[in-house]
Amino acid sequence: MANLNRQISQRSTQIAELEAQLGEAFGEFVEMSSVMATFAARVQHDLIVLHNEILATERALADLKALRGGQGELGELVSRSPLWQLLDRSGLSIEEQYQRYGRGQRPDKPIDLPDLPPASPTLKRRYATLVAKMHPAFAKDTQDYEERQKLFARVNKAYLARDEETRRGLAEAFAGPSSTRPAVVDDAGLRAELDDRVTDLETMLIKVEGMVTEYRYGDVARIKGYADEASLSGRDFVGELQAEMKRYLISLQRECQALREGNG
Repeated sequence: MANLNRQISQRSTQIAELEAQLGEAFGEFVEMSSVMATFAARVQHDLIVLHNEILATERALADLKALRGGQGELGELVSRSPLWQLLDRSGLSIEEQYQRYGRGQRPDKPIDLPDLPPASPTLKRRYATLVAKMHPAFAKDTQDYEERQKLFARVNKAYLARDEETRRGLAEAFAGPSSTRPAVVDDAGLRAELDDRVTDLETMLIKVEGMVTEYRYGDVARIKGYADEASLSGRDFVGELQAEMKRYLISLQRECQALREGNG
């Protein structure tokens, strides 16, 4: 029994530490998102969708050339998409790129922290508690998920505004059990619940830390850097890249059409 109680105490301490780490990481993620959301949406709409079409057309062209006895195989070909050239993805074949981007595996990646006043230690601690308690990823069912989504969006808004009063009101409005000590009927059951909670928190922390890394150093962050530099001379970098991609896509479509008509 003493060993079981020690395990429960250790798990409870581990959970408290993980919840604090998760709150810190998610706070950074929310701050980055507040800066990059609009730009990331434009990249998705103006560039990624067009890039997907380029990849699909390059695959179709490679198939047509293979049918006509062209050299090389699909897996060996490398995309010449202007976006991919910009991001230096020359090591990935068209097929590998298609699998990553065309199948919905595209990561979303914004950049640096906004110019916000620092959150107080108290606000950070309480925000961490709310992340661990209210995040939609910990919902039990669809209704719970939808409720958490609404409340959590308001929690994040309050955190960005450094609004302690709003955060406190939301915490009071969310009537949920303590995340550290689940209500169970025996010690063995409690240990199992705590083990599950540790696993959930570790999984969530890894995911959020990965998102933060992508936001800070990923593709959209790199494009944002180019765009910010171009804006200093009054240029619209994303618009210029989009126009270049459209020209390349048209050239691919014409080549495909010529091959289908037997003129390639």
